[in-house]
Amino acid sequence: MIDRTPGSLFWLLRHELRLTWRGYLDAWGRGVNERRARRRLIWMGAALHLAAVPVALFVWMFPPRETPSAILSFTGGLLLVGSLMLSQSLYGVTQALYMRGDLDLLLSSPLSTRKMQTVRALAIAMNSVSAWALLALPFVNLLILFGQFRWISVYPMLVALGLTATAFGLVLAMVLFALIGPARTRTAAQVMAALIGVTAFMLSQAQNFLPGSARAALSAWLVGLADRTRFDASSLAWVPARALFGEVAPLILCLTASLGIFALAIAAFGQAFASNATAIAGLATKVPGATAAGRPMRPFRSGLRTSLLRKEWRLLVRDPWLISQVLMQILYLLPLCLIYWRQTNSDRAALGGLAMMAVVVAGHLAGGLVWITISTEDSPDLLAAAPVAAREVLRAKLLAALSPVACILAAPLIAIAFQLPAAGAWTVAGCTAAAVCATLLGLWYQKPARRRNFMLRRKGSAIVNLAEMILNFCWGLATASAISGSLWALAFAGAAVAVLGGLRLIAPPTPMLAIA
Repeated sequence: MIDRTPGSLFWLLRHELRLTWRGYLDAWGRGVNERRARRRLIWMGAALHLAAVPVALFVWMFPPRETPSAILSFTGGLLLVGSLMLSQSLYGVTQALYMRGDLDLLLSSPLSTRKMQTVRALAIAMNSVSAWALLALPFVNLLILFGQFRWISVYPMLVALGLTATAFGLVLAMVLFALIGPARTRTAAQVMAALIGVTAFMLSQAQNFLPGSARAALSAWLVGLADRTRFDASSLAWVPARALFGEVAPLILCLTASLGIFALAIAAFGQAFASNATAIAGLATKVPGATAAGRPMRPFRSGLRTSLLRKEWRLLVRDPWLISQVLMQILYLLPLCLIYWRQTNSDRAALGGLAMMAVVVAGHLAGGLVWITISTEDSPDLLAAAPVAAREVLRAKLLAALSPVACILAAPLIAIAFQLPAAGAWTVAGCTAAAVCATLLGLWYQKPARRRNFMLRRKGSAIVNLAEMILNFCWGLATASAISGSLWALAFAGAAVAVLGGLRLIAPPTPMLAIA
């Protein structure tokens, strides 16, 4: 019998599942209408299954055979998904330690510490698996309906990957705690999570941006691995891929190994997890300003605007969520820049693609930075009472938000201008337009929020979120069309202006700055 009494393992796990489900409903608009949020989730699941029909039919008609090349492909896919799950798990560990704020309460309760740690780790694993399950299970469900029962193995393999990734994420987080302490671990863990995810993406695209000789060597090595005469299918390296093909023994081995790794991580680092949670709870009890008590006071000698800029930049740099997200944007931009750079011999189409990507990134980054500086002001009353004009504060905040965007995009803009000066000018214009639109949306639709909710800043109005995406892509397409010399640039720019005008008409009558 399953123990369902309060405080049992099943009871705690059901509570974590309930919180996860609430998070999904919140992301789909539960704050407005819970029934509508549930309906949206159902429609999204139906749409995903409908979109999976062509691929499922193709796999049903031409089922992949367990050849060396197929095993290599499946192994590469599992490594990619596992790396991204590790990134999500590391992020989940830091969220459990720093964001939930309930570990100190749980540790002081009569609950077993080991039981609480196991449940929290299982919740992290479930969250890591859920996103991939949402994408993979529609295909698997349809294949099972078509009679391809061996693909049932995808279900346990996702669980095995989630447990293994959570175990390694927990180990990495605890190692960071031991090396740099709880105060710096949050930022370091989030940056490391971004690096892991982006590294997996870069490795998956290595074939596209490697030099010709290195690409040929990589292809020859892969062909040699797939050679039937030398391929050893019984090697442990190919066990996960064979398990994914539905072989029972490799599947049992993968599940057993993942459960063992997960249990070992909990047993080895469970006590460290509890002690670190207590240390993090102690960080919040420090008296504000105590560390600066012995520092000499310095007057503002550099002027009002410079002082405001320094203040905003310090706050931006201190925000770990922002650092990890900006770093991820930069690192995702690098391999794509390399791919397009290899194709650019004054080719306007390739330059247009690179310019479009830069414009979309500019709009996305500007939107996030403006949200941080405008909507998350910690002391609006203090600024309102200061002998400073509200417009001066607004200018300083916007300059602090937009100047990092210019610094980040300087390299691709210079690369485009070096190939074709006119293309560089059009790209600068497109990036400026996208950043201005993102800034206006941040001003028109600002809502007071906390910095720790940076990842949830887009939760709310679906219309504004969709319009922001449309604006970024419209300006990107307009820039690419202008570089190619197409009159479609005018159409895309006109569409962006029309969308922006419509958003202005439906914007709430709020002041342009909360402190004004």
